[in-house]
Amino acid sequence: MLICDNLFIIIGATSIYENIKELTNMLIHNPLDKRLQVELQWDLAVHFLSIHNGSHADKFIKAKYKTLYRPIHGAIDFLHENFKLEIDLNDLANVSGVSKSHLFKFLTGFTPHQYLLMLRLNYAQKLLIETDLSVTTIAFKAGFGSLSTFERVFKKKYKITASSFRTSI
Repeated sequence: MLICDNLFIIIGATSIYENIKELTNMLIHNPLDKRLQVELQWDLAVHFLSIHNGSHADKFIKAKYKTLYRPIHGAIDFLHENFKLEIDLNDLANVSGVSKSHLFKFLTGFTPHQYLLMLRLNYAQKLLIETDLSVTTIAFKAGFGSLSTFERVFKKKYKITASSFRTSI
């Protein structure tokens, strides 16, 4: 993130020459991995295009996000399609091609585990409202490995037990 944060500071500099000089200096002292190289290329393209009136920088910004964040969207799609199953974070990393939590948390604000719990809790809440299934059945249908885990996580999130939640609706 240091590179990206510095890039935004550099963009505020007064001349293109200063921008290029500072970026070159930064790159010499902080080699980038492949993903950051691509991100920096897109940021530079957007920056230089935005200097010219009538440029199409907004199209490049949209293309940047499609290119850079495609793997994370694949991981999110995988979670949405499989949240009822036992999901190993190694499988998620293999599907997305990103580290287990770093980039995922950067983009979603949640670790993969937190996101998975949120999906499971939302589904369980929906089942509590819309069905007469037992709390135990709902816990397992939502992907929890045990009733006690479900009850603990549900109560922590909603400050009420699943059974009390059901009777309150």
